[in-house]
Amino acid sequence: MRAVRGSLRESSRRLAVVVVLGALSVLPAVADVRAAKPGELLYAKRIGSRQASALGCAVAGGPGGATAVAGTQALRGAGRPMVAKYSNTGKRVWRRRYARVAEGEVADVAFDRTGDIYAAASFRARSGRDGILILKYGPRGGLRWARSHRAGFGQTYEAAKLVVDRRGGVIVLGTSEGGWDGPSGVVVLKYRKNGERVWGPVRCDLDPGYNRSSADLALAVDHAGDIYVAGSAWAAGRENAVILKIDGADGTERIRRLYEPRNGDSSSFHHLTVHGSGLAATGSVWTEDSATSEGGLIVKFDLDLQEECRREWGAGNATEEAVTGLVVDRGGDVFVTGARWRAEGPGRVVIMRLNGGLSKVLWKRIYRPARGGAGGWHLVRDRSGDLWVGGLASGAGAPDRFIVLKYSPSGALRWVRTWSGGGDVYPVGLLVGTRGGVYIGGSVKDGRGVSRAVLLKYRR
Repeated sequence: MRAVRGSLRESSRRLAVVVVLGALSVLPAVADVRAAKPGELLYAKRIGSRQASALGCAVAGGPGGATAVAGTQALRGAGRPMVAKYSNTGKRVWRRRYARVAEGEVADVAFDRTGDIYAAASFRARSGRDGILILKYGPRGGLRWARSHRAGFGQTYEAAKLVVDRRGGVIVLGTSEGGWDGPSGVVVLKYRKNGERVWGPVRCDLDPGYNRSSADLALAVDHAGDIYVAGSAWAAGRENAVILKIDGADGTERIRRLYEPRNGDSSSFHHLTVHGSGLAATGSVWTEDSATSEGGLIVKFDLDLQEECRREWGAGNATEEAVTGLVVDRGGDVFVTGARWRAEGPGRVVIMRLNGGLSKVLWKRIYRPARGGAGGWHLVRDRSGDLWVGGLASGAGAPDRFIVLKYSPSGALRWVRTWSGGGDVYPVGLLVGTRGGVYIGGSVKDGRGVSRAVLLKYRR
């Protein structure tokens, strides 16, 4: 399977973490935010120990510069859903592990405007059945409510994404596998902020027997509260990018679009964002001949999922590319990041800006570290127009590293920072905070096989 898509899928396969109880360890802040220079590492926080391994699976930013790291950590011999909150200065405000399930892992986390934190987790009950769990914590760490949905006999539910909309609605997206060649697809649920269920779980079948990963799905909500889900579906003997529109009021699937590539045999969407009166999706196209070749894909739709414009490139070429991060500015210009690679050679970070009609590349930048390769996984644009890329650097005898790059609106590279953490690393998210920081989170596994959740903060 293709390298970038394989990396994306890997983040969803870590539910069973067999570990035992331990404590929290952190690294001290290395500089005060007021005195720090741009690009300086302000702190590196770790959750976990030899006695209690942990994984960071999602990060989020909230009011007052607060951040949250979520994933899984040991409690009484099994990995449990874990959420931790940090202040702007890097002080751990609280950490919670949810013990009312046999084991579990948070897939996504989000703040609302008041500072409450919501988490969507996959879990396995003591009865052996699995399902989706939604948790709400107050600003001080009190559990406000917990809601769970168990899969039926022979079925599997797995949490994937979570969004809090402008009205305080909590939308959760997950995967559904039927088992024994039953239908597979996605499930969507909606709650009010008080924990009252609005509707769901609504199941949207995409294809029979196709083994879907939650990392391949994207979720977005428009200003009216309608919901969009993007990923892929198996049809006519190939994988097709697919996008659904779901009514936010009652959960009814309104529109479904399958994307038919022009330059490849198959396609899938990885990322989705709503902008103004439309939405944009990025993903991959590829050929399924004797030597699979992958290329990039960008599509713009209106809110009724009518295609406005598209751009495909790279499929069938010796140099392959895939895009995973996407933002759209107020003028409609599109910024994407991803990776470029050639055969078995090291990858390079790609970032580019295209005009609103996708007909012209306004600029494109390629970055390769001095040792090994790298790929861009996450992209954020701040209010000044600066662009931030987060991803993974590895190979050529160098340890795996988190990588963060800053670009100006015109594409000038301002700075690059890497962090190894002393072992294998896996980034899961990048965010720009409200008080001068840029954050990247994920996991690091040391040479003894101990995994810890990680949150880094750099001065913007």
